[in-house]
This record gives sequence, C-alpha cells and structure tokens, in this order.
Amino acid sequence: MECSSVDYSRVLQPQADGYDVAFFLALKKANGFVRRAIPEMPRMLDRQVPIGGWRPQRFALEVPSESATHYDLLESGSRLAAPVFFNMVTRLLDVLTAIECHDGIEKSALCPTARYPGAWIVITSMTDDPAIALRGIMHELMHQKLITMGFGTHASFLDTGDEFIANDQQRLHHSIVNSYADTMQPYMPAPIGRPMAACIHAYASFLAAAAATLKFVPHDARRAAAHLGFVSKWSERLDESWKAIAAGAQPSAKGEQLLRGLEYWTHEHLREYRASLAAFDAGSNRQQPASGMITRFIERSHADHRP
Repeated sequence: MECSSVDYSRVLQPQADGYDVAFFLALKKANGFVRRAIPEMPRMLDRQVPIGGWRPQRFALEVPSESATHYDLLESGSRLAAPVFFNMVTRLLDVLTAIECHDGIEKSALCPTARYPGAWIVITSMTDDPAIALRGIMHELMHQKLITMGFGTHASFLDTGDEFIANDQQRLHHSIVNSYADTMQPYMPAPIGRPMAACIHAYASFLAAAAATLKFVPHDARRAAAHLGFVSKWSERLDESWKAIAAGAQPSAKGEQLLRGLEYWTHEHLREYRASLAAFDAGSNRQQPASGMITRFIERSHADHRP
C-alpha cells in the first residue's frame, strides 16, 4: 500500500477487507520494522502470534497464563464471534504476553522493548472467557495503531506533532476515562479532563474494547449479560465523549479523516449495541428486569487498562 494516499478514516476500525492491516504492515515496514522468528516462543492464534513472557517491571509479579486451553478458546471464540478483529490481531500483533486474570480484575498494557524494536507487543489478562482477552488486546492495539502513525509515543500519548491535531497540550477536554469518578486514574484527585491527544487515545481504545466484546453476545448465552455489562459501561459514555472530541479537536486534513472514521465506528457500534440491548431485554423480561442484571455486571466490571 502507498502510504501517501491513505484513507485515514479506515485505519482505526478493523476492516473486513483488511485495509487497516495492509496499511499498518506497510507503515511498520517503512519505519524499518522487520518481523522476526522467535524460536523460544510457541506460536498460537492461527500459529501467527508468538506467546512470550516479555513485560515491564510493574507486571513482574503477575502470574503468566500457561493454559493452552485458554489460547484455544481465544482463537476459536474470536474466529467465530469477531473474525475481522481476530484477523487484525493475528496479522499485526507481534508478541502476546498473557497473564492470569484474578478476582475479575482485568489488566492490559503495551510492552515496548529494545530487544524487539518497533514490535507490537501486548500484555493482557487471560481466562476461559475469550472476550476478556480479545478486548484487552484490542484496547492496546488501538494505542499501537495511533503511536505507529506518530500520534503520541510509548513514553507519552502527548508527544505528537500537528500532523493530525494542533490542540494545545495544556488545555483539558472531557475524557471517556478521567471525567468519570468510577474510572478516573488513581492519581487524580477528582474527575477531570485530559489533553485532546490523550482523550482520542482513550476513546479509540475503549470503543475497540466495547465493540469487540459486543460481538460475543449472540454467541455466548451464558455470559451475554456480563458482556453487555462491560459494553454498557463504556457505550453509555460514547455520545457525550464523542461530542466533546468533535467540538474540541483542531484537526488537520489527515486528522479530519481519522476522526470521521471514529465517528462512523461510534455510530455503527451504538446501533449494534442498542439492538443487542433491546434483544436481551426482550428475552429476559419474563425472568427479571434486564436493566437490573446489566447494572450488577457494570458494578462488577473493573478495567485496569491504561487509557
């Protein structure tokens, strides 16, 4: 793909025709990245992704997930429920480090390392629920996509020029994470905004996590309420959060395309979410109010993803 003629409205949302995959493979190559064999790491997820133990110091005490069954479930479940997402992961993820998910606390992070410069390395929680692992991976791959385009760096999402946006880094805007008391980062004294670049990073990442999780609802009746609980937690914020981005962003021509793609993805996801919620309500109203079930799962949903 010729990077000079890219439609940036199609690079964040996973594309059925693989447009986003082709773009990022070309961009990574243009940036000097070479995918390499790592013989000491087994390859899973369609035998495309090395499974390793690379992780930053703050994850040093986490227990690695060594259950082959969990990887098999991630592959089979994702291939069935979210094939477009699964294809993106297998083509673009260079190393996956999976850790055990304990007490329902989900964690994920990027793991840049000098041992493998330019590689997209992700840490995520792993259980027998493939939606948990996939949404952690998708959350981090949105950060990788933006960083690889120069929209921030691994050191700071604010280390970006004006190629996409020209916002003042000191000015704060409504954040899908930090503007809410139940998800604001622990070092924040109160709900507050964030600079626009960080707002866009967080928005894209949690939109991706919610969209990936929603795909599992029709395929896993046992966990449908739990999946919708997670999806509701973030989807109910999308309207307010998107309007704040649209009103506050100062985009370049490329940035306008990027935001147009996020807007399209938002509307598409919300249509699917509301249809799924209505279908779940219709199927549950003879047992107990679905809203009560969803509320309880929202209260139990705690994401420790880095926004």
